[in-house]
Amino acid sequence: MVVVAEKWKRITRKIVKYFAVFMLVVLLIYTLFGVFLDTKHDEILAEVNHYAKENFKGDIAIGDLNLLLFRDFPSLTIELQNVTVKDSLWSLHKKTLIESDYLYAKIYPWKVLFGNLEINKVTLKNATLDVYTAENGYSNFSALEKRKIVKKEKKDPVLDLQIDNIELKEVTVVADNHLKRKSINFKIKSLNTHFTTTSKGFIANAKMNAHVDDLTFNYKNGSFAKNKDITGNLAITYDTLQKKIAISSDAFVIGGCQFDLKASFGIKGNSLFSIGLISKGVYWKDAASLVSKNIFSKLNKFDLKKPFPVKCSINGDMKDKNYLKIHVVATFKDNELTAVDKVFTDCSFTGEYTNNYVDNGTYDDPNSAVMLHDFKASYEGIPFTTKDLMVLDLKKPIASGSLDTEFDASKLRAFFTEDHMRFAKGKVRCAISFKSDVINLQIKKPFIEGMVSIKDCDFTFVPKNIAFKKNNVDLHFTSDELVVKNLSFETKSSKVQMKGSSKDFMSLYYDSPHKIVLNWEVYSPFLDLKDFTYFMSPSKTKTPTKKGKSTLFDLLTNTQLITAKVKVDQFKHNKFTGSKLVADVQLTNKQIKLSELSVNSCNGTLKVNATIDHGLKANLFSLNAKATNLDVDKFLYSFDNFGSKTITNHSIRGKLSLQTHLTGQAVDAAIQPKSLKGNLNYQLTDGAFVNFKPIEKVGKHVFPKRDFSNITIDNLVVDIAIKKGILTIAPMEINTSVIKMDVVGDYGLDEGTNLNIDVHLRNPAKDKNEISKAVLAENRKKGVCIHLQVIDDKKGGTKIKPRLSNNKSK
Repeated sequence: MVVVAEKWKRITRKIVKYFAVFMLVVLLIYTLFGVFLDTKHDEILAEVNHYAKENFKGDIAIGDLNLLLFRDFPSLTIELQNVTVKDSLWSLHKKTLIESDYLYAKIYPWKVLFGNLEINKVTLKNATLDVYTAENGYSNFSALEKRKIVKKEKKDPVLDLQIDNIELKEVTVVADNHLKRKSINFKIKSLNTHFTTTSKGFIANAKMNAHVDDLTFNYKNGSFAKNKDITGNLAITYDTLQKKIAISSDAFVIGGCQFDLKASFGIKGNSLFSIGLISKGVYWKDAASLVSKNIFSKLNKFDLKKPFPVKCSINGDMKDKNYLKIHVVATFKDNELTAVDKVFTDCSFTGEYTNNYVDNGTYDDPNSAVMLHDFKASYEGIPFTTKDLMVLDLKKPIASGSLDTEFDASKLRAFFTEDHMRFAKGKVRCAISFKSDVINLQIKKPFIEGMVSIKDCDFTFVPKNIAFKKNNVDLHFTSDELVVKNLSFETKSSKVQMKGSSKDFMSLYYDSPHKIVLNWEVYSPFLDLKDFTYFMSPSKTKTPTKKGKSTLFDLLTNTQLITAKVKVDQFKHNKFTGSKLVADVQLTNKQIKLSELSVNSCNGTLKVNATIDHGLKANLFSLNAKATNLDVDKFLYSFDNFGSKTITNHSIRGKLSLQTHLTGQAVDAAIQPKSLKGNLNYQLTDGAFVNFKPIEKVGKHVFPKRDFSNITIDNLVVDIAIKKGILTIAPMEINTSVIKMDVVGDYGLDEGTNLNIDVHLRNPAKDKNEISKAVLAENRKKGVCIHLQVIDDKKGGTKIKPRLSNNKSK
């Protein structure tokens, strides 16, 4: 063991000795190199400056040259300090093309043995490259243009420029093209490039880490990738024949977004460039932040929750400020889209953007388009699809496309507040195409064609707790007409079926709504007007929909003029009932007009023409009516005796024919008695008073033996003027089976009664067999006449008192 150990010690000592000798030799060689280069310092510096001046048009200056022996051992490094490159017009624009604190050139020491100094690697550190192009097209890049070669006596050069590696550290690149209105400003933190010369040019591999301050292809649109870091490994190819540099990378990262990159840039007279980016998954906000401000301002109004694959191509010409073609295609699947303030779930579609929609040589907002192909999504739980949805002209956007959806009617709650409309069962189907202006990313004035259908829908109108059942709507929109093929519904008591149309509906709806005419045909087997009194009330507020959404109800009712031919088999309003109602109706936002209304009621017929004007607190109406052979008791019952507490449906019988013109007010379709004004002319035939208290009071005092409980009345003609709740009765003769009276004066529906009644005491029974009208008139004047006055009793009723004989009825 001792022998072996001694043997290894001897070997180790020899190795150390040989290594020390080797290092001494290397140091000696490097010292000789240093001495050699030091003796050649001025010659090499002069050679470098001479080479630059001989080959380039600009003023290229190198401040100093130093040798660094061990910076890149075993290679040697030449350090150039204060390197500047200026063009001939530098004194005018003050833009230095290249300004570098340090430039390092790596050489192989053994090349010196063959008499040449070959530069293998160049490192540029703390430098600025500032490319300036004036509005007249002149560029300071001309400083690097080659001079014309002048044949000289051949001399072996000291410097051989064979460079296969370039490294940049903390280098700022600036390019400002005033002619083409383009600018570039980015800082290269590190860039290491290895070159291999080929027969066509060279190929290179580069590793880059940079930061973009500005990448502007058009001043007015702003910068791409502003304030973004860029990293990646690049494969670079230079082709001298095609005069372009091709760059590719499968891991090119811009602002945190990773892309596959394929780009090419023309040089030496070829000013065309193209950039292609492909990402397998990028977030919307990250991608949007990479584009110029004119595009970002629109994209920023949207967002998608999940990353998505995207392809982007940018093609341009550095000499043509108007040529910058952008094309972006992205694929979305099961994503969530936020558009302004709306959220769409389950989104799947292909999105496309181009600024060259029409291939006419223009690349700007007016020729830009956003297209959504095969768009599928859900909004508020409502699924829908669109075909070829697109927005053209991003300066004055126009949206067009088609929409197709089918969903449960219960999901219509998304468009209404819960305290207004509550939907239950039913199906909604919508298939339309549309074209619309887009203002602030909101659809404005859409023109639509297609159909909207609602089947067997139930909903409750919450403010009045009215349930509408079996609602069916079938709307069809054409380019020049709205056709309502069916609109039917049921309430608790009513059934309504409607159909209608409107010419030029879409054109007029936005620009001239006062010219819209919507023509309806309305049929109802039974109608209870009480179900619809809410819609007769003055409009105070708009339909409370969610987030300002328009509704189908708005579409059908907020037109300026609606005409309708109405037919109702049976109807009622409060106590008033009728059958076989027909009418022509006109509705505007301010008025309802009924023309030629005819209805069978109270065992007679009634014809009405009326207008109802909507007021702030009440509806004002004007009524012309003519009735024939109505049962007077049923008629009075139907209208709550017109507010009378004396003449009621319990106290009178007979057939009533009347003609009247009345104006007044109604609140919730209830007539306000004191608002009535007009004339009432009626004729009562086959009449009878039954338990009519005013006459019974007279009978008890004057004719206690006569039967005043059932009094037959001869043909009675009455003219009444109505004003402020007072019925002014023109002089009339009342000829009954028990008494004959002359009546004139005022009767108050509430108060203000002041009637003069002359009661003839002669018993009408004495003339029951008399047929001569002249004799009957003469006999009427015979006998005693009692003069009475009917006035208010201050308790809500009336009382009778004697009247002086000289205060005669007029």
